Amino acid sequence: MVNMLRLHQQLYNAALEQRISAYKQKGISLGFYDQCKEATQLRAEMPEHQAVNSAAQQVTLKRLDLAFQHFFRRVRQGEKQVGFPRFKSLDRFSGFGSKGDGCGWKFMSGEGMKHGHLRLSGVGHIKIRGWLARQR
Repeated sequence: MVNMLRLHQQLYNAALEQRISAYKQKGISLGFYDQCKEATQLRAEMPEHQAVNSAAQQVTLKRLDLAFQHFFRRVRQGEKQVGFPRFKSLDRFSGFGSKGDGCGWKFMSGEGMKHGHLRLSGVGHIKIRGWLARQR
């Protein structure tokens, strides 16, 4: 799982570097969809990224896109500290996500909704403990 976290962190930092370089060198702004296309090429060129679910990679790219959206909103509002998106060390990268059930993960509860397993794509089964609260 640490390796998956590292791959997501590297994707985030590479996408941030790509946005900065594209603007400095060509004066163009890259968006979420542009970078999703690039992530597809990355998966083809670098086999270690094939172990990570593509939907999870899109969530990481969306996280960066939201950081830029919030940055530009703060600039427009004239706030003093606008907070340009930063590169993240592994310690400061809080985790990775998925779009929903069936996109790289599946929860299998135990008897009586107690305990169970979480199956993560590229990782395998992880035992979990606790009660699943019923949603109303």
